[in-house]
Amino acid sequence: MNSYKTVEGLCEKVFIVERSKFICAVKGVKGEEDAKSFVAETRKNHPFATHNCYAYIVGDNGLIRKFSDDGEPQGTAGMPILNVLAAKKLFNVVAVVTRYFGGVKLGAGGLTRAYGNAVAETVNFSAVKEMFPSVFYGIKASYSEYKKISQSLALYADVTAVSYGEDVTADCAVKEELSEKFLSFIKETAFGVSVTEKGVGYHPFG
Repeated sequence: MNSYKTVEGLCEKVFIVERSKFICAVKGVKGEEDAKSFVAETRKNHPFATHNCYAYIVGDNGLIRKFSDDGEPQGTAGMPILNVLAAKKLFNVVAVVTRYFGGVKLGAGGLTRAYGNAVAETVNFSAVKEMFPSVFYGIKASYSEYKKISQSLALYADVTAVSYGEDVTADCAVKEELSEKFLSFIKETAFGVSVTEKGVGYHPFG
């Protein structure tokens, strides 16, 4: 999969529609199990809610898409939530809308709008980040050698951690498309710098 957008952390907003209270929580997740855990956690935190409706999009290319109306009329909650996440082109994300019924029935159209609007507004309020295919490296260098590469390192990598001991060790993420240039830069700029590939995955830049 190429780069994708997701929500950074957790964003939660509260809406009142015809005396019903809607609490929308949107969260970036690592996969389906993470999404399921968040749904379960939300239900545990709102044991007296009338409904806890949800949807999530996870997996490579967002191929895993699940939703639930949780007792609301079919098609009035889970699908509108999912449609918003898909329209926003978000992957690895889950949205749960908790409803406390206020005594006024909204009808199918009203429910669809209420759930969809709650998610759309919460996503608009949240921090959306773009995740890029990346290679993760560990660097070990003497202080002098690390100094040679440190100023230009940001052109190729996002340094996520640095430790200063007998030598300098650093963890960094490099966009997959720049990995060869990154390795060439290290090789050509400083001698005696050890670079170890630690894995591949996704990382936000900028």
